[in-house]
Amino acid sequence: MSFWKELFDVYQQQLQSKRLAKGAGRSLIQEIRINLSLMAEALQHPESCAALLANLEDTAFRHYCQQGYEFEQLNPQSLNKTTTAAIPEFNQYLQQSTEELIYRAYQRVKVLKAFAAANNAKDSQRRIQSLLRYHVMLVAHVQSQPLRLSHSRS
Repeated sequence: MSFWKELFDVYQQQLQSKRLAKGAGRSLIQEIRINLSLMAEALQHPESCAALLANLEDTAFRHYCQQGYEFEQLNPQSLNKTTTAAIPEFNQYLQQSTEELIYRAYQRVKVLKAFAAANNAKDSQRRIQSLLRYHVMLVAHVQSQPLRLSHSRS
């Protein structure tokens, strides 16, 4: 009977690991989307920029880092030109792992929050735009959905 118990325990452990991976992915994507919304609002309302950016989240990210979560589980592929729609701005990140991209995103969030708190909103606008685009690319990568360039028609 102990063989079956051990087998069942392994099964339970694998099931729990898969649940954690799905939960981590949902939590992280939700947090990144909230941050995207806050950055978009900060661009539209520069007078409220510092207050909006102060609310950028990193709770899920920190939680999963402390748990030793492998962010590669979100997308085991490195960033490629298919995902980035060959947008030159993202060339510097090509072939980086999902983990590297996520760590970079949250590092930049932390720097942006500090910069916005120390400077006026006008100085933060270009940094916000850049980080917003990076977050859009990151969500596309994690969800394995390529970015699409929209061409305006005249």
